Amino acid sequence: MTTAPLDNAASPDRTMAVDQTARLRRIRDRIASAISAVFASFDGLLAKRAVWIATVLLILGLQIALTALHRPWLDEWQSVQIAVESPRIADLLFNLRYEGHPPLWYLVLRVVAGWFADPARALSLVALVLAVPVQLTILLGAPFTRAERVMISLSEFVLFEYLTVSRSLTMGFAVMICIAAWWKRDRVAGLLIALLPQCDFLFGVISVLLVLLRWRERRIDKPSLLLWLASGALAAWSVRTMPDMVPALLPKGLGKDFSVWLADFSTLGLPLQWQGRQLLWNSPPPPGLGGPALVCFVTMAWIELRKKRDFLLAFIAFVGLTLVFSLTVYQLSIRHLSLAATLLILLVWRLAENGEERSVWWRAWLLVLSLCGLLTAVVNFMEPFHTAQETAALINRLGLREKTWVPFPHSAGQSVAAVNTMMFERLTEHCSEDMIRWNEADGHHVTDMVALRLRLRRKVAEDGRFYLLTWIPLQNEPPLLLQLGKVAQGYDGLPFYLYVVGEDHADARPHGVTCITPLGPLRRR
Repeated sequence: MTTAPLDNAASPDRTMAVDQTARLRRIRDRIASAISAVFASFDGLLAKRAVWIATVLLILGLQIALTALHRPWLDEWQSVQIAVESPRIADLLFNLRYEGHPPLWYLVLRVVAGWFADPARALSLVALVLAVPVQLTILLGAPFTRAERVMISLSEFVLFEYLTVSRSLTMGFAVMICIAAWWKRDRVAGLLIALLPQCDFLFGVISVLLVLLRWRERRIDKPSLLLWLASGALAAWSVRTMPDMVPALLPKGLGKDFSVWLADFSTLGLPLQWQGRQLLWNSPPPPGLGGPALVCFVTMAWIELRKKRDFLLAFIAFVGLTLVFSLTVYQLSIRHLSLAATLLILLVWRLAENGEERSVWWRAWLLVLSLCGLLTAVVNFMEPFHTAQETAALINRLGLREKTWVPFPHSAGQSVAAVNTMMFERLTEHCSEDMIRWNEADGHHVTDMVALRLRLRRKVAEDGRFYLLTWIPLQNEPPLLLQLGKVAQGYDGLPFYLYVVGEDHADARPHGVTCITPLGPLRRR
């Protein structure tokens, strides 16, 4: 008769695995204790009235300075140009059908821009009017510890993406914070939720999730529901796209688009936007950090939201929709994906109001967000966000403002045209514009350097000498192509290169035909 060996005697690997697991748990517990100690000390410091008041004032001052000094980039210029240059409201609504955005943000800019000699001032003013109350709501009204509130206010998403860069996301984020603060005031919350679809498509999606959550809590009344349905229908009608509209970013294949989505989504765990050897906006974290950041963020979100199944499902649904949308329609950028972080904050806000404790990993995430936010603020004080002003000044110094200019890609001249109040000709059409329209008329088929040079030769042969403004460094090939100057990139990562094309030809004459009609000028009084 034989006797079976004992499991523990025959499994040294199992013993080693148990020891390794215990060691990892001890390391985790030490990290958690250290983070808790840091926050306890921070909360103790902020408990002092003078320190707390000074902290709130400093954060408000930082936000005001960032927003007031921010230089608009092409998307921001596009919104104020649509608002101001559309002669009538009907024209504004028509132009938005090439943008895919509801009209509320543009109508607000249209009203405010009329107060200033420079319409661009409307961007910073509207952002400031929203930013200060939002920061005060977070700092004074959120159901978190003072340390947590400070970290949220200083986070890269809040401090910069939403409240410095002036877009419809600014308005939508402000509405979401107000919803979180007034969730228990049913009529007010219902009105605010009905406003969300007017801010952006993604906010419309979030409004659906919030309506479902309020329905589960029996907080939906019939008037609020009808108002939300009417608002959603109006927003959907306003964003119906034109048949010839094309996205700014063309699909690159499911595999490539999925990898881009993963990289960009990892920024929610570590908003240290990085490329090469420097901080660069709209870029994922440095290589090697994105994967861990993604895992940590997803794990932290699951730890916080597993306490309430409905909240977890709402969060998963929104994240899943961003993935599907990015793979099938349009590659969402980091600032769009960061709305998942905003939704997470709103849901945890609700849990905190119900007495749920946050984990130490939530606090660690907030700490990372705030450190990245402060670093981003420093960078934006040291260098401009966008360098269209310097580019316009260089064109003027060279005495070339009245010459024929062509941008490549289609959107490269948008902000320079707005700053310099000049017109750019399209590469594949004999018309000029200072505001781009996302249609396929300007030939998205020009996608490589060979096609670009062939098209440049054709335009020189047809029209004569012209000037090219691009973000892409091109090799000199005189007399076809010769660089005249370069303007370094700002934090947005868009350098400007100036070229003369066909220097051995006579100057091209402007065709005098506008690409977009009816459209008025971007007047400066």
